Amino acid sequence: MMLLAVHHHDIQYGNVSGWLEAVATVGAAVLAGFALCAVRKAYKDQGRLIGMQRESIDAQQKINAEQARVLDLQARDLASSLAERIAAQAALVYTTAKIDPGYGRASDASGNVTDVRLATVLVSNTSRQPIYDLRLRWKDPSGVTQMRDMGAVLLPLSPTGEPLRTFTSSRRDRSFG
Repeated sequence: MMLLAVHHHDIQYGNVSGWLEAVATVGAAVLAGFALCAVRKAYKDQGRLIGMQRESIDAQQKINAEQARVLDLQARDLASSLAERIAAQAALVYTTAKIDPGYGRASDASGNVTDVRLATVLVSNTSRQPIYDLRLRWKDPSGVTQMRDMGAVLLPLSPTGEPLRTFTSSRRDRSFG
């Protein structure tokens, strides 16, 4: 028979400081695992939040585009309404002109004195609103269109048809030739 010889080794279980280091290392690994799980969860939650914010921004952009379209329509409507009101008021402003039979004398910016044909223009405002931007246009004898900014306020006529306030202009213009 054969005898087996078993060699017995002594197992060393280490000392307390070695065990504390091992337990601390395993504890740190477990905590790192929990921290990794928490970071992953936070990352996913942040991704969901960013997705919701992106959807909210897209929805707001659609609303803004619709509001811009509506505001553009309103602006065009207001501009059209203003143009209609101006045209309606302009239709209630009447102008009569009388070219005087004689000639007058006028000097230009250089001081040259010439004979000029004088004209009298009467403007009547039968609308209910004052006219703030009064301009007179006419064609001179050569066919050139002339325009003068009168820079006056023309008030509406009274119920009797008389002007509430009149103005006179001392401007003389040679273009009536």
